[in-house]
Formats: sequence, structure tokens, C-alpha cells
Amino acid sequence: MDKKINLNLDFGIDRTPKEGEDASKIPTNQKVTSNYLAYAVRLANPQGLPSDKRRIWANLEDRLEKAVEGGEDGFTVNQYEYQFIKEAFDKATVPANEAGVFTEVETAVLNAADVDAHPKK
Repeated sequence: MDKKINLNLDFGIDRTPKEGEDASKIPTNQKVTSNYLAYAVRLANPQGLPSDKRRIWANLEDRLEKAVEGGEDGFTVNQYEYQFIKEAFDKATVPANEAGVFTEVETAVLNAADVDAHPKK
């Protein structure tokens, strides 16, 4: 069964641009979540990814980028992709100063909602 991971997480960060600051340079919640998903994969695989995992990650990364660019609130993954991401969070060792945001994204992964990939008509 497919799962939908929430990308629009509330990190408690003020995203109001300061005077003279370019609002387009302030990352969205979706972009921050995306970056932490990639960070988990890097931390969990310090020696790199084997070929089968590289293909999974390349596909995920491409779709994730499109979801972020499209401003989507969620990102749907199949069971293999979900397991890949979940294992990355299980293996990752995070510096203490990043644990709060990292845990917020990990919780979004663990709480991903089931999505029926083939709804009945």
C-alpha cells in the first residue's frame, strides 16, 4: 500500500522576510522537509548507496523535487520507497543540535497516511 508523507510541516520558524530581504530566498516548509529526507539518506549511508538503492533514491529525489516545486503538501511513496526512507531514519545518527527538526521530519515519515493507489470505481 502506498503512503503519503506530509511535506508541509510546521517547524516553528518565522518565514516573514525582513525588510530588504528577498522572500524567494526563504525556504518553504516543503523544501526544509525535503532537505532533511535527503540528509537522513546521506547520514544512513556514509559509504554511498549500492546500485539498487541508488535507483530507488534517484526516483524518489526526482519526484520529491517536483512535489516541492509544485508546492504540494504531501509526497506519495510506494512500500519499497517508504521502507527505504524509514530505514534511513532508523540508521541515521544525528548531531544533538539538529535532533528537533530531524525528529519532526522522522515523525512525519512514521505517521505517513495510507493511500489507496488503485481506488475502486
